Amino acid sequence: MNRLRIMVADDHEIVRRGLVSLIKSHPDWEVCAEADNGRQAVEKANQSKPDVALVDVSMPGTNGIELLKMMLTEQPRLIVLMISMHDESIYALRALRLAPRDGGVSLMFRHGV
Repeated sequence: MNRLRIMVADDHEIVRRGLVSLIKSHPDWEVCAEADNGRQAVEKANQSKPDVALVDVSMPGTNGIELLKMMLTEQPRLIVLMISMHDESIYALRALRLAPRDGGVSLMFRHGV
């Protein structure tokens, strides 16, 4: 069985380390890339071709919505889980509008992670 390849993109090192640690504790999952800003996240996603990208909505270099657009252009079937400290629903609505109609992308917002 292939392991699920996950990229973690968050500019807060402690959050990123915690997420990486949780992912590594699951035997069927692996962290294929980490990024601490938007530009790096796009580059690492293009290089590592993850199955899932766990992405902070607001990082230096680009915002999460623009980052999502760039990632989906290169990998339209990428599963994206978005986390945010923002409680405004506008971020979720913008992200959901980018999701393909065929259900190829999953978006999740978790306030206060």
